[in-house]
Formats: sequence, C-alpha cells, structure tokens
Amino acid sequence: MQTFKIEKNDTQCVVTLRYFYYTDIIGFVLLVCLLYPGVAVLYHLVVVQRDDVIFAALFVWGIWLIFFVLFLHSLFGKTRLVLARDGLETMWTFLFIKQEKWYELADICRFEAISYQRWKGGITYTVRVVLQENDVSFNTFASGSEVADLCEHLNAFLETLKAASSVDAP
Repeated sequence: MQTFKIEKNDTQCVVTLRYFYYTDIIGFVLLVCLLYPGVAVLYHLVVVQRDDVIFAALFVWGIWLIFFVLFLHSLFGKTRLVLARDGLETMWTFLFIKQEKWYELADICRFEAISYQRWKGGITYTVRVVLQENDVSFNTFASGSEVADLCEHLNAFLETLKAASSVDAP
C-alpha cells in the first residue's frame, strides 16, 4: 500500500510518497522464520566450533541483511516533492540518508503517469517529471488511477504557478 499525502496552500504543493506494503511484513516474518535457524547454526559453526565455513556464513548473513534493509526502507523510506513558486525540490530520505535535487519552475513542462509491465504480469506506475532537457522519474506501486490523479493535481498546480509567475514578471 502506498500513500500519497498532499499538502497544498497558495504558494506550494507538498507531496509525500511513503512506501509500505503488507507483503513486506509477511516477507520479513518468513525471512526471520527461515533464515534465523540457518544464521544461528552458521554462527555456532563459525564462532563456537571454529569450522571453516565462513564464506557460507557471510553469504547467508548478507542475504538476511539485504532483506532487513529492504524491510527498513519500506517502513522509513519516503520521497517528498515540493512544488513552489521557485521550482520543484525533490528529497528522498531513508533513515540517515538524504538526497535532494532542485529544478527551476521554468524548466518543468508537466507531470506524467507512466506504466511499465513487470516480469510477472503486474504493472508498475511511475510519476515522471518532464523537464526541458532531462526527465526525472519516481517509482510507485500505487494504482494507475491514483498516480493519474496525482499527476493531474500537480499539473493543475504547475499551471497556476506558471500563470502567477508570468503575471508577476515585468
């Protein structure tokens, strides 16, 4: 389940995309149930008995760590889009990691909802920001209607901002 939180006033529109899926909880529980005994046995072999199975242990612990980080990302990861008079600010955060980018209002053409066919027959929807030179995409797992509504809302606000900026310019 992905939630779009939209906060809007006259000068800016803030969209927060949170990534959380119920299947992540089920997957994490299965991961713990299946890998924890294996990790415990490998820990006993490597640390207690000092057998030479360190590569197998590192492999199993690495897989467990990757799934644990993906689970944390689904709980704490989010993308934030701030569309204001100055332009578009994008910020992706995950625990202590933060990436920010800035795009001028004049460079933004529109927002598009793009769909991609996944390998198991499912469809992934992407919010694409069409710029003058390069496009920026944000992956989502929301329904197509939600993504289309979000893009329609952002495009309407973008037109309002561009109209206000053209009136303000001498």
